[in-house]
Amino acid sequence: MKRNFTLVIFMLLAVGAVRAQDFSGQETGSETLKTYPVQFTLVTPLSTDQIINLDPEQTIHQFSINLLLGKNGGLSGASFSGIGSYLYNDMRGLQMSGLGSITQGAAEGVQMAGIANLGQSLRGLQMAGVANIVEENVLGAQFAGVSNIADSVRGGQFSGVFNLANGLQGGQFAGAVNLSLQQVRGAQFAGAVNISLDTLAGLQVAPINISQRGLKGHQVGVINIATNDVQGVQLGVINSARHVKGSMIGVINVAESIDGFNIGVLTAVRHGYRAVALEANEVFDAMVTYRMGSANFYNIYGISYRNYNDFNNYYRYGLTFGWGTQFHVSPKNHFFFELTATQVNENEAWTNSLNLISKFHMGMEVRLFRWAALSMGPSFNVLTSNVKYEDGLKLPSISRTNILNSQTHGDTNIQMWVGFQLGLRFGRFHILDRDRN
Repeated sequence: MKRNFTLVIFMLLAVGAVRAQDFSGQETGSETLKTYPVQFTLVTPLSTDQIINLDPEQTIHQFSINLLLGKNGGLSGASFSGIGSYLYNDMRGLQMSGLGSITQGAAEGVQMAGIANLGQSLRGLQMAGVANIVEENVLGAQFAGVSNIADSVRGGQFSGVFNLANGLQGGQFAGAVNLSLQQVRGAQFAGAVNISLDTLAGLQVAPINISQRGLKGHQVGVINIATNDVQGVQLGVINSARHVKGSMIGVINVAESIDGFNIGVLTAVRHGYRAVALEANEVFDAMVTYRMGSANFYNIYGISYRNYNDFNNYYRYGLTFGWGTQFHVSPKNHFFFELTATQVNENEAWTNSLNLISKFHMGMEVRLFRWAALSMGPSFNVLTSNVKYEDGLKLPSISRTNILNSQTHGDTNIQMWVGFQLGLRFGRFHILDRDRN
């Protein structure tokens, strides 16, 4: 083994001696670099360049082997280093090191290192066990076990923990955090957080997504925040934006205005539709409901009550949640569709069994004043109940106009009927006019 290694060294030295006068000059910046085909370095300055009187800092090698550490003026070919490789100028080809590869100039090709790659600019590929760092532009891809850092990226950054780019056209994929300081045109995927401090045109997917100056695209996560306008879709548990032209789908949606479709358990729109209503129907004598959201889609919350004096003061009350939408008919009239679910509690604070009225309600909202309107319209109702009554106990029927009465499926009783609901609504109805303009 030692004899073979000695033979390789001898052959490299011999080639160097024969080719010492065959290299050509090359202008790079204000200096002239010489190109030489091959060099071997134990550790700088112990190299074949020294034997043939070449300055390694002024020499571009086509093939370089650095047993431990090596420094060269540049590379146009391939370089292999046990520990590290340092290039004072450009790299074209392959630079591979056990620990680190550094290029002060532009890199075109592939840099690979066990720990880190550093370069001035990159056109190609970087792969490192820990980190890749490029001071200027990247046109290609960076793969790192921990982090990638670059100025402007046109391509992709893939890391186990963290990606940082000043600007991005392409994709960032990180196990934890992606951060872009300027505009993003592409996609960010992270295990924890995506942050764009400028505008984003594309897609963010992470538990937490943040776009600071505007979003033209989509956010998918648990918490989605756009501090400026959104043209697209936010899909998450909590969605927050300024002006939305698109959709918000989540449990909690918060915006200054929404021009589009939104679904949520709680939708708070600063310049949206809000109304309190006093209503009654065939099931409840008194209902107080609150509607909030946008004209296109709003949430409905309510509480209802009815007392039966002829049944020993038997009472029932209901808690309601639902959604609705309105359509502009004329300046003072709006047509609406509403879908609600009401859990009916009978003669107790809470009925643990299923006792649910599902209602489809449609009708007309007629403006009486700027802040008041009359609502009226028919409804189709379905009662689904698992409530068990004592034998012989006579209780008032929830509805007296059933079209399907007491159809039992196992332990579930189903009733259907057509009803009517009438009410007075008080709120910000002028918002509806502005939303429709």
